[in-house]
Amino acid sequence: MSRSSTEGMLRNDRANNHAILTPRIAVCRADGAFGIVWEAAIR
Repeated sequence: MSRSSTEGMLRNDRANNHAILTPRIAVCRADGAFGIVWEAAIR
């Protein structure tokens, strides 16, 4: 099962109901928002 979310595509493993998310690394900017500096390739 998959659906769109604010973080991108969210998938759930039907066997164990675990969420499958895209790993990301971000830094906190001075204004309190986060800037993504690395994102895993989508498979």
